[in-house]
Amino acid sequence: MKSIWRNIIIASSFMIICCVLMFLPVFFGPSFRHTKVTNTILIDSDDDFIKNKFPGSGTDNDPYIIENHTFGVNETFVRDVYVGLEIKNTNKHFVVRNCTFFGGLVSLKISNIAKGTALICNNKFYSLVQAEWDNLRGDSGINIKNSSHVIIRDNFFNCIDRFYNDKYYIGYGGIVYVTESDNLVIEGNSFREHYLKIINSNNSSLCFNQIEIFDVPGPYFEDSPYSKISDNKIIFHYSYSTFIIEKSSYSFIENNIVELEDSGNGILVLESNHLSITNNSIIRDVFDPEKSGVGILLSESSYNLIHLNVIRYFLTYGISLRINSNNNIIFHNSLYNNTLSTFQSQGNDESYGNIWYNFHINEGNYWNDLGSNSTYVIAGTAGSVDLFPLSEPITV
Repeated sequence: MKSIWRNIIIASSFMIICCVLMFLPVFFGPSFRHTKVTNTILIDSDDDFIKNKFPGSGTDNDPYIIENHTFGVNETFVRDVYVGLEIKNTNKHFVVRNCTFFGGLVSLKISNIAKGTALICNNKFYSLVQAEWDNLRGDSGINIKNSSHVIIRDNFFNCIDRFYNDKYYIGYGGIVYVTESDNLVIEGNSFREHYLKIINSNNSSLCFNQIEIFDVPGPYFEDSPYSKISDNKIIFHYSYSTFIIEKSSYSFIENNIVELEDSGNGILVLESNHLSITNNSIIRDVFDPEKSGVGILLSESSYNLIHLNVIRYFLTYGISLRINSNNNIIFHNSLYNNTLSTFQSQGNDESYGNIWYNFHINEGNYWNDLGSNSTYVIAGTAGSVDLFPLSEPITV
């Protein structure tokens, strides 16, 4: 009798184990088979460059070269959290080039390296739809901390779109997140659906980049004074994203093209003084009375120059100076068809001491709704007036 019951228990246990194994993919999804990401590299000291047999000697003229590697996995629904390539606590010069990065929590992480020792160039970074618990969104990009004079140049950042359960997902973009890293250079890169966040990093440079945004925030600078943001093309598709400058005084925002298809502000400045916002083109594709926003909006930001910008088709205002934005100078800007559906001024001023013209040359701004008026009244509690509006826009 005991042997019969023993056989029944063994058979029942076997059936239970088979059922569990059969239903595990249901609970854990198609990534259950993927248990470990092996193509990752950690460099935690100068010796690790040698251990990994990277060519070079680590000098300025002969840096270690990390090239032609693929990091991470190009696989849908990978559950593993991994960093593709991490470099930290090093003093030697190195170059990461011609590599391909997929998914992960962070594709490339750099921290606590010696000044001016890193060049990241000509790589491809792909974010991809990843884990079900994260709403089918993966993450990727670059994370830099406490590492000055890092150069990120001529890289390609993109997201891999996926179909899942008969639904189409734009692959959630990665993030280039920089903190406590002065003299950063981000130049000549192409970003699609990637969030650029620069925090507490003085003298940063974001120049000559192509940035295309669908559903992630726009470029964001915070506590990063003396930065230069120039010659970028930034396109916002179907989002409320905004290009934000916060607590980053003495910076230059020049020669950028900012295009919006949906609601949102073009350039939002918060608690930043002594900026030069010059020669930018800030345009919504068409005027739509359902799509609110301001071309250039200042809040708690004073002593700034707004000069030679072209601003079109923003429902709320072309230029708006909100609370505690004082002693700014605004002239030689060209404003077209902003707020025309409500027949209000294209400019707004809620502060004091702002001058909407250059009093040395008696020239103000071009307002395409000036009509036969000799002055242009600015909306808002300040009671400002452009005393010398231009009859024709300034061409550069």
